Amino acid sequence: MNGEVMHGHTAAHEGGTFIANGLADGFPVAFADGFQVGIGARDDAPCVETDDPTPSLFAMVAFWVRYLASTIALPVFVGSWIEDGVTFIEPSVRVMSRDAAVAIGDAFKEACLWDWAASRCLWLDCADCRRGECSDPHDDDGGGES
Repeated sequence: MNGEVMHGHTAAHEGGTFIANGLADGFPVAFADGFQVGIGARDDAPCVETDDPTPSLFAMVAFWVRYLASTIALPVFVGSWIEDGVTFIEPSVRVMSRDAAVAIGDAFKEACLWDWAASRCLWLDCADCRRGECSDPHDDDGGGES
């Protein structure tokens, strides 16, 4: 796993989505469509919250995400973001349907999901975001009822 690449990309872009299997382990990805949603609330899934992220920490999470990928039917990625100086690293999955993404987000108690086509977070506590009808960019603190 390429912890250096994940660490550097997250620091430069305040987050990222990374491949967790195959020859391109640890390298960032972007998609033109679909939705990315975290699954860090699984009992067997690592979700790390740290104010001192290191390349080896990224590599460790990626190792566990690769294991996790062997236990579920969807491709699993490593997701990261920085909020108030704290780095979060967790497994995530990409699905094509907004409804499926919302259901997964609800099941894993996620605050938001990433809409690749719109290049923005959809906050699960915002009814309009859940329907894909929200034009409010929301503030850095998240969604809010609409």
